[in-house]
This record gives sequence, C-alpha cells and structure tokens, in this order.
Amino acid sequence: MKTHPPISRTHLTRPLIPKDFAHLSLSQFRQRRASKVVVPAQTVQTLICASRMRKKLSQCVAREEFERLQTLTGKTFSLDAMADESGNNALCTQYCHKANSFLKFNASGHHVWINPPYCLLDTFLKHYLKCKRTRPSDTSACIVVPAWPGKFRKHLHGMTLLQEYPVGTNLFNSINPSGTQKQTKPLQYPVQVWYDAPGPKPLTPTLHHTSGHITMHVSGHINGCPARILVDSGASTSFINTNFALKHNLNIHPASLDTVQMANGNCQKPLGYLHGTITAQAFKCPVYLTAMDLTDAYDVILGDDWCTQYKACLDYATCSIRVQTSNRKYTLRTNLTNPSTNPLMSATQLIKSLHNEEDQVFLAIIKPLSGDSAPTLPPNPNLIPNQPLLNLLDEYKDVFAPLTGLPPERDVSHTIPLTDPNIKPPYRPPYRLSPREMEEARTQIDDLLAKGYIVPSTSPYGAPILFVKKPRSDKLRMCIDFRALNRITIKNRYPLPRIDDLLDRLHGATIFSSLDLQSGYHQIRLSPEDQHRCAFTSPFGHYEMRVLAFGLANAPATFQSLMNNIFKDKINKYTLVYLDDLLVFSKTPEEHLIHLRDVLETLRQHKLFASPEKSTFNKPELLFLGHIISQDGIKVDPAKTKAITDWPTPTNLTQLRSFLGLANYFRRFLEKYSVMAKPLTDLTKLNTPWAWSPLCEEAFNKIKQALVTAPVLTAPDYSDGAPPFSIICDASCAGIGAVLLQGHRPIAYESRKLTPAEVNYTTTEQEMLSVIHALHTWRCYVEGIPFTIHTDHCPNTFFSTQPTLSRRQARWSEFLQQFNFEWVYKPGPQNTVADALSRQPILASIYNTSTTLNQPLLNTLLSVTQQPIAARPPIQWCVQHERFKFDWAYHPHRTLTPAHTIAVLTRHRTRML
Repeated sequence: MKTHPPISRTHLTRPLIPKDFAHLSLSQFRQRRASKVVVPAQTVQTLICASRMRKKLSQCVAREEFERLQTLTGKTFSLDAMADESGNNALCTQYCHKANSFLKFNASGHHVWINPPYCLLDTFLKHYLKCKRTRPSDTSACIVVPAWPGKFRKHLHGMTLLQEYPVGTNLFNSINPSGTQKQTKPLQYPVQVWYDAPGPKPLTPTLHHTSGHITMHVSGHINGCPARILVDSGASTSFINTNFALKHNLNIHPASLDTVQMANGNCQKPLGYLHGTITAQAFKCPVYLTAMDLTDAYDVILGDDWCTQYKACLDYATCSIRVQTSNRKYTLRTNLTNPSTNPLMSATQLIKSLHNEEDQVFLAIIKPLSGDSAPTLPPNPNLIPNQPLLNLLDEYKDVFAPLTGLPPERDVSHTIPLTDPNIKPPYRPPYRLSPREMEEARTQIDDLLAKGYIVPSTSPYGAPILFVKKPRSDKLRMCIDFRALNRITIKNRYPLPRIDDLLDRLHGATIFSSLDLQSGYHQIRLSPEDQHRCAFTSPFGHYEMRVLAFGLANAPATFQSLMNNIFKDKINKYTLVYLDDLLVFSKTPEEHLIHLRDVLETLRQHKLFASPEKSTFNKPELLFLGHIISQDGIKVDPAKTKAITDWPTPTNLTQLRSFLGLANYFRRFLEKYSVMAKPLTDLTKLNTPWAWSPLCEEAFNKIKQALVTAPVLTAPDYSDGAPPFSIICDASCAGIGAVLLQGHRPIAYESRKLTPAEVNYTTTEQEMLSVIHALHTWRCYVEGIPFTIHTDHCPNTFFSTQPTLSRRQARWSEFLQQFNFEWVYKPGPQNTVADALSRQPILASIYNTSTTLNQPLLNTLLSVTQQPIAARPPIQWCVQHERFKFDWAYHPHRTLTPAHTIAVLTRHRTRML
C-alpha cells in the first residue's frame, strides 16, 4: 500500500476567488472575459484548476484505495452514486449513472460512495442527506471533495475527515470500455474524503438527565476494536468502560488504584488498568486507561492527562481537535453533543412536523432529576463483584480463543449409518457460481484446508456447495446440500433434554451465567470411516469433511451426547446443557464463582471453546430456552405472546372477524367465552352499523388476556404418551403468522409483518418464510423430536424434493434438515389460527401500562383511535417501534410545560432529548 507524504498546510489553503466570480464555471468566466469584464489573473488560474478538478473527480478512485477506505469505515459500500452507463468504473454492486441519476434514487438504507463532478456535489449531498433522514441508523456515505469544498461546507458539518491526499498522489484511475484500469496523472490539487457515519439509533422512551455542557466525541478504535471516544478535559485521567473491555476481550490488569470521584459526587473504585493504542482517523497514539463502570454512552473517555500529553486544543467553532506528536500535527474532526436542548415541543410544531403518515413519535415525561446526575445504584449483594469475575475470565481467556485447528479425538464422534449399505452413493455435480461466489469459495475452502477441517477426496459421494447471504451482513456463507445423504441415513434417536425438567432444577438459584460454544459442530470430528460420505464438490476440486458439518441429519443427537458425557457430573446440580447452550446457576455469589471456574476448567480440559460475544456472566435474570429465569422463578418470554397482547383494536368489520376467527378456534379452553365475546359478535350481525363502544373494548381486552393465560398457554409436555407437537403456519400480503400446539392446546403464538423486500417474495416463498420464522422462534421446543407442520399451501409439502433451489431456498433447506417433521396440507378455511395471525392489521396501539400516563390523556387517545380513519384529525397514529416495547403516539395539548407528557418525532429524538 502506497504511503502518502505528510500534508503541507499550503495544500489545504482555499484559493482566493472574488465573491462575484465564485459561482461561475470556467466557460462562464471566458464569456465574461470576452465581454471585457475585468477578471483578476489569479482568479482565472484558480478557475482553470477548478475545472480540471471537476474532471478529475468524475473519474474512478483506484480500487485498492477504495477498499482501504472501506476498511477504515468498517462498512461495505452498497451504492456508487456516479458511474458510467456501462458500469465499467462502478465501485459497488449497485450504481447510478446519467441515465439513472442518483438524484432519483432512494439511498436510504445504503452505504453510499459519492464521487461526482464538482459541479454536482451540492445537489448530490442535499439528496443524500434528505434520504438519510428517513433511515439515519443504517445510512452512511463517503464523499470525495476538493480540499477547498466551498459552498457545500455546511453539508459536511458533523462528518468525519477520513483521509487527505496531497498534490502528487495517484488517486484516480480512468476505465477503458473493456473494463481495464488505466492510471491517470497524479493529483494537481489536494483532495479530501469525508465519512458520514450512520446516525444514532432511536432512544428508549425515557428522558435522561444531562449536564448541559457541549461535549466533543470522535469515532475511533482501541486496540483495533471500534469505540465511541469522548474527549473530556474536565476528567483528571483517561478511562475505559469495563463492559466494553469485557465484550472485546481487552486485557485489563488488576491493580489497587485510588478511588475516583464521579461528576455527581459519588465515589467508585477502579477495577484495573489497560495499556492500549488509540486510533482516530489518521492519528494513532499509545494510551493508559483506567477501567471503570461508565455509562454506555461512551466506551473511552480521554481526560486531561491525554490532552496535556498531546497538546490537545479543542476548537468548538470548527468542530475539531488539534493534537500533535513530536514530529507531526493532526486535526481530528469531531461531532458536537449538546444534551441540554430544550425538549419542549408545542402542538403547532408537532402538527407541522407530522406531515407524513409514516412519521413515528414517542412519549417522554418531563421530569428533571435533582443533583448533577442520577445517583449510582448500590452494588447487588447477590452478584459477584466485578474484580473477582474479571480475574476469573482473565485466567481462562484461552477458553474464549478463536478456533484454529482440528479438534482433538474425543469419546464421541459422528457416524453416518445408511439404511442400505449397498445403496448407490448420491452424487450431484457442482452448481454454477457467480464470480463473487467463485472467489468466496476459494477463500473459504483455503481456510478450511488450513484448519484441517477438510481434505482432498476421491469419494464416490458428492454434495454440491452453494452460498447464502448471512443475516444482517453482506458476507456469504458456504453451505453443503446434504439432502440426498440425509434421505438414506438411519436417524439417531438420542434424546434431547426435556425443557420442563431443566427449568425445574433452578429452584432457589439467584445468580446465572450462560455460555455458548463457538461453531459448536466444528469442535467434533467425523468418524474416519464416514468422512468419505460427507464429500462435497466444488469448482476447485473434490473434498471431504473431517469435522461435523451443519445440515447433517443426526448432528444434534451427536452434539448432545458429547455435552452430556463431558458435563455428566455437573448437569442438574449447577449446570444445564442444551446442545451448545450452557447455563450455570447458583444460590450465592461465592458458589457461583466456584461453579463458573469448574465449568470453564471442564471446557479447557476437553478443549472446547466458547464464544465471548454470545456468553453472559453474573446476571440476576436472563433468557434461556425461551424462558426468562430469575431468583423470583420462571417467567414466559413476553415475545411468545406478543402477537396476541399487541393486537390493536379493530377499526372495521374485517379486522374484527380476523380476531374472532382466532378466538373461536380456542373457545373450548376459555371459560364463558360466549358471554365475553357477545359485544363483539353482535357487531358482526347483518345490517348492524359499526360502533365500537367501551363495552366492546372491555370484551376485546378480556379475550386477549384469556388467550395468553392458563389454561390456554400450556407448558410443553415431553413425557411418554404426551400429545405430539404441531406448528400451523400461514402467510398473507400483510404478514406471516404461526401457532405452536401440543395436541390441540397452544403453547405460543407468533406473527410479524413482512419487510419491504419480503413483500416481493412469491406466494410459495412467503408461505415457506412463515415456516422458517416459526422454527427459528421455537427451535428449543421441537428440535430433536418428531412433529408436524400444517400449511394451507400445497407446494410447500414438496419442498424437500425440489430439484433446483435459489440461494434463499438453499439456506432454508439447510436449516430444515436439522428437524424431524412431516408436512400436512390443511386447506385455507381450516387454517383459521395462523391465517388470523398473518392478517393481523398493522395499526396504532395504545398500551395502558405507564403509571405516568394520566387517564384523561388515555381517554383522548382512545377516542381518537376509535374514530374511522376518514374522520380522524390530520395526525395519523403510527405503529410501535420495532426495537422497543412501547412507542406512543400522542395528540398534545395547546401548550406543554414540565410534568406534561410530550410527543417527539422519532427522527428528532437525538436532537430533542
């Protein structure tokens, strides 16, 4: 990688252009000169340079430099805002050009590369910022500009200067029609690359106390881990958040340090110290950090000791921090935070803002806290103190190391017995792969070969490979299509633990920790006699697996057998094991520390490795196998019954009939159902006008409550002779729905709306999506036992024998292979439960759960939402935010004062609160 020489200050000087000529292009200047308008010679030369810069910036940034910038941002850019029509110089998969202008493209949700001609920068930036306002949390961009960015400087406010290129840098390439790159002349003027990071995610509906001071923060890295860094000259020393250090496995050295006084006057004992390296933009320096329990707003605080060492100068006017080392000066671009912005918003302001029906708002209670800050909570006496826990995890940090090689020989290995030893080995030639998939196949196969997980093969068996996109990522995952092998494999009936039995062992426990093994299947070897049966074909050769592969029929049984053998003397005493999920529970902190050490020592002895990202330690309450466990007992996960409890009030006859269709299916389990439902069923009578009364609302809420309480929702029964499990699924244009039953009694409901991309799926794919979503949700209930899936879409029943699969279908097929189920076709009129769930309307909801919401306000809300849509006020109520349990909509009073409940637009949360 070419290193750039230090940037001279003269390179960053803005050329002097008189205001009368600053807006003109070079051709317009020449016309002025032809008409004998006096133009200074320096201005003419500057504009000639500007014209060359416009042409230069319309070319393609060199691929290697683009990838380096992409690495610095930590984002994979998905949209090139300016390419030629053939796409030869496009740097991203999607691109815009003259015929398909970026100005007509909705860039929200994309990570955009913006490198247009200089004359288009202003309009491109305005369009990008407009798109980002709709989805700030997942929209970002890199913008290439001259080092004297002129009138669009205001658009770059709050962005980070990622890189500067001085005169003479070979930054751009021109692209021939054949697609080959041709290097152009070096830069004649300095160029900057600015990075606009994704905006903050919406805040939870609470009003935090703030100090009222403007603070500066930058995005950077500590020992290579992305971190939010606050520069606070008021802090006497520099700190790191203990939770951040534990999450990223940073080595905190225990030490006895002086007590630190916090801003609110409370004192806190540091947990240790860390020697690290801070990287922020082009600046890199060593740093000494004290480990403390800080607020989650920032990961690192750089205090007065750092400011003094690097002569930091905080410039609020330019939103920058100037620092210097012994041989160079740096300027860090920062983001300002002014948390003291007045959060009050009048009704008139809100009505003007809520011009879009899809705008989201939430309520906050204006209730300032006393003192400088909220008081720190006292330590929980039922939990292990942080210092002993840190010492323990540091002692066993090798248990959380990444996998590097073949697992050791164990007492349990995976075998593949065949139904007929003389059966013809199944073989399929390789699937065709795209260029990107071809490159990914080479990379992943090389990685598996290096770890020893695969070896070259001459086996007559062969399963093709294909690639699926990883969830919430642009990366590809290689999958092996073992469907043909699974059809001829004798199924292993090794039992998985009964969930109710596991949960019964937690009586009296007050402290919990959970561990999740990393790539658990890859930590078990295949039997040498059966390795040839797990052979797969690829464009680069024929290979066979040496470790357990995801998608093999008996993989869960083998894995559970191994875990039971390893933890047999600890299971049900202080450890629960379900496949790769481990739970450690204890009655006292002292016991828990001993139990944790014992479990970690067992993992070390058997060379099993846990995932630090998926493990949780020292908690009074956590989620395990679909249940929330705590010292108070076992509670059902609210997500199980959310589909029913969040059902909004019907606003028309169609929505009411959909709800009653669900309730009628379970009426045999509801006491006096006919009496409860009478106000609702009366509304469905012929020629009855729609009038939703308080009596209807009361009946509606009673039925919802009855549907999610005993005896309707029963605990799963895994005893001999228990009724079989079944899942009923359905999809509609509004969403997908499912219900988990044992016999005829429901265990859990599930429904959700379709994403914009899923709306475009075919009917068959939407119906299959409802099945996949249900199995993801209820895997802990049905994995390892036989069950049935009921669908009203007949093509789903032939999915396992479908000859060709798309990427999406291949991912689903691989997931389905770990379950033992049968398809049952159930025509639509008989599939009332899931059909009702899938057609649940996506409307506004009012939840009477907040004690701070007074009854008059609640009545106002209910009266508005009960009106027909045509008769409602101009403000349309919006659905609850998907990330939070409650997201209120509220029509405020004429004026707002402290102690009122206020409405704030979701997109304005960061600014308002």
